[in-house]
Amino acid sequence: MTEQARKICKRLHRYMLLGPARGRVHSVFNHAVNLQLPFGLMSVLTGGNCLRPFSCTVSGLKPFPQIPITEGMEVQISGETISIPAADFHVSVSQAVDYDLAVDAMANLFVPIDIQLRLRHLLGVIESHADPEDLSSLVLPDTKHNAYAELLAPRLPTLKAALEEEDVLACLNTAREISGCGVGLTPSSDDLLAGYMAGYAALFYAFGRLPARVLPLTRALAQGAAKHTTDLSAAFLLQGGEGLVSEDMIQLLFSLFSDVSHPTLTANAARVAAVGATSGNDTLAGLVLAITHHYGGKQFD
Repeated sequence: MTEQARKICKRLHRYMLLGPARGRVHSVFNHAVNLQLPFGLMSVLTGGNCLRPFSCTVSGLKPFPQIPITEGMEVQISGETISIPAADFHVSVSQAVDYDLAVDAMANLFVPIDIQLRLRHLLGVIESHADPEDLSSLVLPDTKHNAYAELLAPRLPTLKAALEEEDVLACLNTAREISGCGVGLTPSSDDLLAGYMAGYAALFYAFGRLPARVLPLTRALAQGAAKHTTDLSAAFLLQGGEGLVSEDMIQLLFSLFSDVSHPTLTANAARVAAVGATSGNDTLAGLVLAITHHYGGKQFD
């Protein structure tokens, strides 16, 4: 079976062109297969899925368990082709469109004068998607905390302080205390931290802060968290620490830090919120926390 990828993360394409590589199938879902390779975890997604860091989307595929692809199968990368020989599965990315999923694309934008109103629209989306098991209570007023939110709430001021003081060691330690809290392959606190890192980086890039000051801090957060959570969540966090986010999140950030209409902002936020059972809403909560923690004051000098 040979397929042509439609879209691919630009960073992944660059790694593929470095030379042949071998790995194994890490995990298989209906619409995503994750591959463990020397340069990290990459994903092949069925068409219509949101592109994420180190992934490509391929139209017309059956659900992956029907191909069939199973965990542990050998993976080969050669040139611009991804192969799983045992499943007779081959994907070429030679004609795929490269997408830049790096938050530093936000550099030297601006924070709109109605940022507080835009945040209220985000909160409206979070409230409409709220679930008793998510972390929305950390940003929604008059909402009772569940056990996970109760545990995390007193740790958030430490996270805020570590970033404001630009203390790499404190970021490492704080992320250890936050990560791995919740159920699922990507625990709720990890999704929250991913949204927080994206919001923090985008906010400072919009104000013209250099990556040399931002990335060491987000990398430290990701590295601290990655050692205390699932391996799948760790891979996503490490990508986030490098300033890489999903295609839907890039669109949301651009609509947040621009003058696009509020309905467009709300629609973009709703797409993020709809991811997984609670992952998307937890990511939005982290985004709101980052902006409310770090917007205004001397940190923008």
